[in-house]
Amino acid sequence: MLAANALQFVAPVDQGGNGYIFKVRSTLSGDLWALKALRKDYRQPTSLFTESEFFSNYEHVMRLPPCRHLCRVMEMAQDAQSFYVIMEWARGEDCERGRVDEEDARHIAEGALRGLDVLHIHGITHGDVSLGNIVKGENGRVMLVDFDNILTPESPKLRGLAGTRQYLAPECFASLDYSPASDLWAVGVAIYFLLTGRFPFNVRGDGSISASAMRQVTSAMRQGVPFLSTDEVSPEAADIVRRLLTADKGKRIPSASDALAHPWFAAGAAQTHSAAPPPSDHPEHSSTHSSHHTGATANE
Repeated sequence: MLAANALQFVAPVDQGGNGYIFKVRSTLSGDLWALKALRKDYRQPTSLFTESEFFSNYEHVMRLPPCRHLCRVMEMAQDAQSFYVIMEWARGEDCERGRVDEEDARHIAEGALRGLDVLHIHGITHGDVSLGNIVKGENGRVMLVDFDNILTPESPKLRGLAGTRQYLAPECFASLDYSPASDLWAVGVAIYFLLTGRFPFNVRGDGSISASAMRQVTSAMRQGVPFLSTDEVSPEAADIVRRLLTADKGKRIPSASDALAHPWFAAGAAQTHSAAPPPSDHPEHSSTHSSHHTGATANE
């Protein structure tokens, strides 16, 4: 498969829930890429998607306009054993590293929301927004990765829970109702975790969930998100989290663009502006340097 696509193996990178990621190099350009390999038998017979649906999902992503907050999907391929997704390689790491300061949390949330805004405008639900699927590159670029579970208007009704349990909205547990609103709930969970170092609700990350446990979880979600005085979270940050983690999706912040208009992001912009040095009376000539970043979910 590598030779047929003018690729050369460089190193293994990661093993995720859905397959393996390798770093590869184009033998034509020398560029680094990420190659995700997903065994076909992994998706059968209990797969959430058929083979054709899986390819259709990634074709939707490949047709999106360029967005620096979405991992660029270059090509898809397959052989008798596996599907392959060739993506840009991002030198960086996912954001599952625990509590961060509020400015860093705001930066990560903004990048995720800008990526979701593009997806949602084009009728795509990510379906698995989590800090493990948000990558922050060495240059500060934040982007969403992993489009295995996306939903489009043509997608069939899901046959089971998809995505990372701790990030699922109550309507996902109740009726497998995945939508842009459930993506926004997941961003709320991500912000809460970045600000506090813990998840807002006690949801098991794996295994089956009993009906009684599910009722307890959804009941806790309806009661609202808890903050501790020791969390030292700003009022604006607490407000956006609570508005994203509103159990009734009809009362949740309605869109990614509306979330980006929240005062929490305006406060961050004001802080950045006030921290900028005053312009010099004698500016020096400067040049702008660009670097090529290509993407996966692990350190190079």
